[in-house]
Amino acid sequence: MAVPTTERRNEAGALGAPCLPFRASLDRVTPFDHGLTLDEIRALSGCETVLDLAGNESAYGPSPDVLRALKRALPTGWRYPDPQCRALRERMAEDLGLATGRLSFATGSECLIEFITRAALGPGDAVLLSPPTFPIYANFARILDARVVDVARADGDELDVAAICAALAADPAIRIVFLCNPNNPTGGRIEGATLRAIARAAGPQRLLVLDEAYHEFAALEQPRATLDLLADCGTPFFVLRTFSKAFALGGFRVGYAIASDEATARRLDHVRTQFGVGNLAQVAALAAWQDQAHLRQAVTATRAARDALRGALLARGFGVLKSAANFLLLAVGDQAPNLHQALQRQGVLTRPVGHIGLRVTVGTPAQNEIFLAALDAASRTKDSTK
Repeated sequence: MAVPTTERRNEAGALGAPCLPFRASLDRVTPFDHGLTLDEIRALSGCETVLDLAGNESAYGPSPDVLRALKRALPTGWRYPDPQCRALRERMAEDLGLATGRLSFATGSECLIEFITRAALGPGDAVLLSPPTFPIYANFARILDARVVDVARADGDELDVAAICAALAADPAIRIVFLCNPNNPTGGRIEGATLRAIARAAGPQRLLVLDEAYHEFAALEQPRATLDLLADCGTPFFVLRTFSKAFALGGFRVGYAIASDEATARRLDHVRTQFGVGNLAQVAALAAWQDQAHLRQAVTATRAARDALRGALLARGFGVLKSAANFLLLAVGDQAPNLHQALQRQGVLTRPVGHIGLRVTVGTPAQNEIFLAALDAASRTKDSTK
């Protein structure tokens, strides 16, 4: 008897490649493209010194205490880690005034987004987004055969509160509302009244996920502000934060979620891996967290450099959105890919955002001057070829 085969047809109806044992929903997801590495930029540009302004890493690096703590911990770093991150959890919970059971850790906040979608979504469910925003929210939803409900932003970078509330009222299949604060890639911050209105419209049967990866740059002085605001709205929530940005520990992969309550936090335990954050990563995160003076210095310097860089870009005639994060979005539209490539040839790596603009990480004042010089050179080259 012949063995039956499953084949896939392309959009034109022609017989396509054999269907492998993977979810068909994967075809609706575009894999993340990190872009060129610094070594590749160095080879392309011929510049010995190159500048990475694509990943939104802190320009000031981690606390020196991190390196000292890692040196002490290195002999036992090979062992399996504490899956509960107890030392880190207890110190952070004490400082934030939270029950330890409300905190959940994983290898970056992206991993927490995956856990949340796996725990809450299935075929026929939906998530609500307000693009342009972090694309991984939509990717994880589509992988799980959930729909993505996009509600366009109002003028500038403002959330359209009325349209979001209307979408929530009209579509009971929406299970998760994803909000990014400050928003990646635009940098805008969500005002308290806006967040409260959306949370109340979501109601107790939906989950609000507030991604605050860039929280420290926007609200270092108010670590509990959004937590306290959401606590009064009656909607279950996760507030996601990370050690990758302001704490400069991107390579260690430590993210954390603060849940509305312990029962909500425990739902992630059903989908997480057995071991998550590694031993050395936990040590690095705890040392970074304890050195709040270094964090304040880095955030203060970044804010000043961000405002100065935005002013210099505006003076050059570029449209630049206001940002509460450690990056700026140049509103160059369809010119973003070309400008990105021209800067690469100058030894500067940035992040094109489709045909919306170019996202640029804020560096030190010296790094920002290098970027501006490269931008000037790229602009002159473009003008001379018109």
